[in-house]
Amino acid sequence: MYAKVFSSLWDGSMAGKTDVQLVFIFLLARSDREGVVNVTPQVIGFLTGMGDQRAIFALSELEGQD
Repeated sequence: MYAKVFSSLWDGSMAGKTDVQLVFIFLLARSDREGVVNVTPQVIGFLTGMGDQRAIFALSELEGQD
């Protein structure tokens, strides 16, 4: 899958939040044509090397208000 990543990713509400940025980019790379990512937070934690709790926290940050 191809996804554009803009430099503004590091300027907005995710600035300085490396776990959130990594999970966001992971989700972009793993999404299908409809934007669905069919993995659990535990799999995200394992594949990114950040572990379950950090991945779950990053996902909750992404799900929150901007």
